[in-house]
Amino acid sequence: AAAATAASLSLQRHQVPVEQVAHMLLRQPTMLALRPELLSARMVALQQHLGLDAAAAVHIAIAQPRLLTNKLEASLPPLLLFLDGYMREAGAGRKLVRARPALGTLTAIAAEQNIGSLAARGYKQKEIQTMISKEPMLPFINLTSPLQRQKLEWIDRVSPWTLAEFLASPRYFNATTRRLAGRLAFLRAFELQEPPSPRMLACTVDAEFVGLVR
Repeated sequence: AAAATAASLSLQRHQVPVEQVAHMLLRQPTMLALRPELLSARMVALQQHLGLDAAAAVHIAIAQPRLLTNKLEASLPPLLLFLDGYMREAGAGRKLVRARPALGTLTAIAAEQNIGSLAARGYKQKEIQTMISKEPMLPFINLTSPLQRQKLEWIDRVSPWTLAEFLASPRYFNATTRRLAGRLAFLRAFELQEPPSPRMLACTVDAEFVGLVR
């Protein structure tokens, strides 16, 4: 109880509204174990490394409370430096993390490895840069994992869409192969028109999918 109170008060001192403090702690309960001074230091680090004012830093922290449980004071600067270098643009890392705060939980090593897995599929750096600009969460996708290799095989052999079309949105690519393959097989079994993008297979809930099929 004392730890929860201390964490809550620390966030409130950084102008996080009380109802948002509750929301953050529910989403990331491990924040309760952080010392108030560490929470405060990480709020300051978030502000400094991303070039934000206090209000904007609060907005980022509310959107992605997991950032505060990471050692971001150590992991964020190398990530931003790597992204700046890869995108060949000063400030690119800051811009990408501001757009998608969850990207700030990634390490520079993981980002480099995951981007390397895209390059291994034949994508040129300029193509990957363009894709990341459109979808900043792309560096989270590791194409070398066993599950992703299974999905790549299905995309290459069965899917009417290219890998690039799936990578246009991580929501498309992160859907399970079972869901994607099952729904596509269902449409084909009834000789129904295939949708123009993977969205219908990847993102719609079952009831909506059935409604669209009808």
